[in-house]
Formats: sequence, structure tokens, C-alpha cells
Amino acid sequence: MRRLYLDCEFNGYGGNLISIALVDGSDTSLAFYYGLRSVGQQAEWVEKNVLPVLDASFMPFTPVTHDRLCSLAVAFLRNVASSGWVEVVADHPADFAHLNQLLDGWSAQNEFKDLPFQLRTLLVHSGELDSAVPHNALEDALALARWGEKELGA
Repeated sequence: MRRLYLDCEFNGYGGNLISIALVDGSDTSLAFYYGLRSVGQQAEWVEKNVLPVLDASFMPFTPVTHDRLCSLAVAFLRNVASSGWVEVVADHPADFAHLNQLLDGWSAQNEFKDLPFQLRTLLVHSGELDSAVPHNALEDALALARWGEKELGA
């Protein structure tokens, strides 16, 4: 089973998704980092802390439409789920909510039974993470992966 680490940035509590990152715990060069092209009016905190760092990682930030993001997320998960199972680790329930919304968006246009993998989630209390760029979803997912591989083991 592959273990992925998930982080999302969103427009305040309960707000729309801005960016999402998934990082493979055993190979952090295998990463997924996208966001939505149009997310509307942003909360002041998001304007100051999230938007300025969207493109501050080793992978460029790629904004896409919601439908495209749904397809890209499923394609990435399909690619890493060679055994059929993927474990996704996150440190906030909203991260899972946003990932599930993307999977639901994909299933609205496809047969759900054709979802090419099985997903298991693990919510952890990671405490303060040592992110190279706080509030950048990719860098936060990488920090969670470093923590998780040490604390959770392979």
C-alpha cells in the first residue's frame, strides 16, 4: 500500500479550495500540486499568507478548472495505487473534505464503480511542522511526509 501525505489551502474555515498537494512518503519527488483557476473573493488572512506563496516551491503552481482538477487527482491516485490501496495522511479534516469533493466531482461524470483504487485515510495530530514555506500546500505536505515517515514508519 502506498502512503500519500495531503495538504490543502482553502479560503478560510469551510471555504473553497485554493490548492491541493499530495506527496508520496517513500518518494517525495512523486508529488501532485494544483489549484483552482478561479476561487473568488479571498479572506484577508488568505490574501496575506497563502496567495503570496502559491508558487514558492520546487514545483510550479498550476491553476486549472474544477473539472480538470478532479480528473488530475484521480489520474495521480490511479498512478500511485499499483496495489489498489492508497493510504492518505492529513493533519486536518478539511484536507480530506477537499480531496473527497474532487473524487465526488470525478464520480459525477464517471461510474463510481470505475474508481481505480481504494482509499484509506488517516488523520494525525502532527503538531507544529517544519515547513520550508508555511501555507504552501506542497511544502506543508512535504513537511507532513517527513514527520509521518519518522513517526508512522514505512
